[in-house]
Amino acid sequence: ISGREEKIVKRNLFRKILLPFTAGLIMILAFLMLRSFIAEELLGSAPIPVAVIPFENRTGDTQYDNLKIIIQDLLITKLNDSKYIYVSTRERMRDVLKQMDLTEEAVDSDSWFDVCRLDGVEAVVIGSVNRAGDTFVTDVKVLDVKSKELIESASARGQGVASILDTQIDELGRRISRIVGLSERKAETIQQSIIELTTNSMEAYNYFIRGREDYDKFYFHDAGRFLKKAVELDPRFAVAYLYLSRTYLELGDDIAAYASLEKAMLFAQQATEAERLSIEADYVGIIERNLEKKYRILKKMAAKYPKDKRVFFNLGMIYHSSKALYSEAIETYAKALDLDPNFGAVLNDLAYTYADMGDYTKAIEYFEKYAFISPGDANPIDSMAEIYFRIGKLDEAVVKYKEALEIKPDFGAGFRIGYLYALMEDYEETFRWIDQFISTSPSPGLKAEGYLWKGFYSAWLGRTADAFSYFRKSETLADSSLKAMIDFTQGWILYHLGDFERSQDLFRQGYGYFTRLLPEMKWVAARNQYSAGRIDVAQDRIDLAQSRLDTIKSYLSGQSPANQEIVKSAHEMLKVEILLASAEYREALTILEHIAYDKIPPMQTTRIIPFNTLYEKDRLAWAYHQAGEIDKAIAEYERISRFNPDSKDRLLIHPKCHYRLARLYEEKGLKDKAIERYEKFLDIWKDADEELTEKQDAKVRLVRLKG
Repeated sequence: ISGREEKIVKRNLFRKILLPFTAGLIMILAFLMLRSFIAEELLGSAPIPVAVIPFENRTGDTQYDNLKIIIQDLLITKLNDSKYIYVSTRERMRDVLKQMDLTEEAVDSDSWFDVCRLDGVEAVVIGSVNRAGDTFVTDVKVLDVKSKELIESASARGQGVASILDTQIDELGRRISRIVGLSERKAETIQQSIIELTTNSMEAYNYFIRGREDYDKFYFHDAGRFLKKAVELDPRFAVAYLYLSRTYLELGDDIAAYASLEKAMLFAQQATEAERLSIEADYVGIIERNLEKKYRILKKMAAKYPKDKRVFFNLGMIYHSSKALYSEAIETYAKALDLDPNFGAVLNDLAYTYADMGDYTKAIEYFEKYAFISPGDANPIDSMAEIYFRIGKLDEAVVKYKEALEIKPDFGAGFRIGYLYALMEDYEETFRWIDQFISTSPSPGLKAEGYLWKGFYSAWLGRTADAFSYFRKSETLADSSLKAMIDFTQGWILYHLGDFERSQDLFRQGYGYFTRLLPEMKWVAARNQYSAGRIDVAQDRIDLAQSRLDTIKSYLSGQSPANQEIVKSAHEMLKVEILLASAEYREALTILEHIAYDKIPPMQTTRIIPFNTLYEKDRLAWAYHQAGEIDKAIAEYERISRFNPDSKDRLLIHPKCHYRLARLYEEKGLKDKAIERYEKFLDIWKDADEELTEKQDAKVRLVRLKG
């Protein structure tokens, strides 16, 4: 065969035999590699359960005791960033400890293994931090939970305490991942550094932990102080902004809450997946007002993090507060309590759920359990006091509020005690407790709230100059959201004084704030229309007031049942005012006789003051009088001028009710009863402005009746 033919034969042989064989071999190898990869993924699809317990401080310096928790928390955060590892959170470990009647301080090494076994943990990480000069060394040991045997050790070191956050946590996270059984490839899936997941400041992280713990205790002012320091030290600290937003919401500062939540969302990539989902859930619920989207996010989290009790707590709150689905709320709270039977926040909200269902016995039972498992905490005692307020046991409520203040003097129960005494018409005690609230309030915003209350009660007692003086003090200390409430309150005071022009300006100013903040909340616009309509009626602009009725009615669609009730109430009450002004008393009475004060407000300044200023308590009695039904008017005034614990009416008794009832008694010739009521009115209004018509008239009539 020629050389050329030989080459052709060899080429054909390669094409027909060797090439297919080589290709087949490559395919087989690729298949085997793919099968190995798939098998690894499938076999390792369930995350490896790991626990990290508090570290030991072996530096010999107590100033580094905080590292015991900080290192534990940072390692948990780092390891949880891998989809192949599930790390029990520090809170979860504490919950299991509580179920075993143990604490972190008292637990020994053997008990930690029992805790891990109870939570289904396979490997536990224990460790210590040491110091030699400026060098900090972090040592860890990974132990098998079943055998208690050491799997492997690891350590990391660096210059200065900041190196723990800068490099050591990341290094230890990768080492621990491989030790617990992850391949090199899977261990490397933990891409983000701990700084990218949390903060670049050890000090900021320490403040965050302290703030989060105070938030969980309902000590919101303390929490806010620490969390603000955390974000000042690291303006990109996403999860600190999340908790700061929640803290501001609890303190009633909506603008600051929204701003903090916007920051949390902006830096959400600097957080773990669970934290990012929590930020997103809060954002869509609060900023976007998309409750269903928030609900879907929380359901997703519940499936992905079945041991996260807070997810079930947040879901339960949606069922309770937003959807009014009480059975679903109770069922969801039960899942949180399965994870932590002593979860105080759940016990607190579960009690309120039963209270909203009218089962106060069950509510008190859960509050008592909450107090028992949280000795030294003020919130369960404060919450129990509110339940006593709801069921009309005012003396018991006062005792419980005072008990809460003994635990924590700046807890903020002072204005609540003041309101209880006002319900009992003991205004001297009311002012004493408002002063206590102001003096113990730890922030300017809370002091502003106290001066708002002093202004409100001063106006209630006819002390107009004092009232506006306190309002000015409140305005100098208040944040923007409270300023809107101050405008709103002053607007109603001026309305009742007949200064309709200034009243309208303040309504526009106050409601304008809420309308800009909550443009889609039509109940806010409905109340705005109601307030403006009252001024229209007072100035005999009945046609304009009538047109506002149609506007309010248009707000009914697309609102939640609770908000629909607010809109409906605004529509009914404005219609009543129009009918009374038009002397159509019978039709007005038909509406008024079916209106009941059956919605007891929560003990919050922003709920109670509007509760007492929006609608007058004696409107039905006044309408009976105008319609000539004097006996019915007297009966209604007698009913509303004394506190009835069996009713759901928690409106204050306005002093003018005694004056108006005295006038009716006088008209009926009931001289002694008239004298008694005039004296009561003048005693309550003893410091009222002398030029007020009712005070002048009561004095003259009392002198005449006494002969």
